[in-house]
Amino acid sequence: MAVADPAPTQVLTGAIAADRLGLPSDTRQGGLVTDAPIGEGRPVSTVLVTLRGGLGNQMFQYAIGRSIAEKHGRRLFLDDLALRIDHPGRTRRAYALGAFNIKAELTSRARVEGCGIRAVLVQERRGFHEQVLKPCPLAQLELQGFWQDERYFLDIAHVLRAHFRMRPGPWESSRWQPLIAATPNAVCVHVRRQDYLTPQGGGIGFVGQEYYRRAIAAMARLVQDVRYFVFSDDIPWCREYLPLDHSHSFIEHDCGAGDHTCTDFSLMTLCRHFIIANSSFSWWAAWLGSDPRKIVIAPKVWFHDIPSDSDDIVPRAWFRI
Repeated sequence: MAVADPAPTQVLTGAIAADRLGLPSDTRQGGLVTDAPIGEGRPVSTVLVTLRGGLGNQMFQYAIGRSIAEKHGRRLFLDDLALRIDHPGRTRRAYALGAFNIKAELTSRARVEGCGIRAVLVQERRGFHEQVLKPCPLAQLELQGFWQDERYFLDIAHVLRAHFRMRPGPWESSRWQPLIAATPNAVCVHVRRQDYLTPQGGGIGFVGQEYYRRAIAAMARLVQDVRYFVFSDDIPWCREYLPLDHSHSFIEHDCGAGDHTCTDFSLMTLCRHFIIANSSFSWWAAWLGSDPRKIVIAPKVWFHDIPSDSDDIVPRAWFRI
């Protein structure tokens, strides 16, 4: 971490730390570990969020950090240096939020001034932990986790929609943009396969052909004159196995191989309705979709290693199959 080392006189953990911090005593039981070095120094009211994963995960991490910053008047830092650290079994990622109009400082460019008072909240278990949003009396708050639940930031949705508006870039010149924008009932279909078939992605797991068969059939019943736009890291599989009886297009790019993450994301948000994968990437595309009457279909089982952990991530207004 690029956080100036405090000079702690005491380290508190578990229920003792929760009590000292003014947090609920069941903090550890809620899937969080609290570690609070106590010392002296100049107060600096900050929230530092460790970045992990790809674009969608980093968006969740920014969202909870921005929510806490807005609620409690804290200065938001994003620890992008953490992305450069190799972890066994974890895919190394690059900083991905530069395409957006976010308002935060990066630890690679700015130093978080240490004040000897720090609370570290580590999300050990998936799910919603309400106590994270409560005021913390310590000047420095650090968050480590994925925080994949809109309840962390729903009350600042208008702020996030503005911050996640994409800056000008090559995605604006995509040949697909005018077609999708002009299609009244454009449906984004996102299929994520390749990394979910590896040992690293096996805990989440590919949702399978049957999910898409049922989701596509359901969307056709709910929406008239649909046109599907398919986004995927495995377009050949989609061409062969997706049962697309209505008008459809497979999104491929003229510039060939390369990273089209931001272009795909920008195009996906233009769609009116969504069939998403168990992926934070398409979760955010659907969440940012601007049509108030949008229909979003999501997989009922998001995490295949622990299916019960799937309950919180999908908003209540979305359909689950």
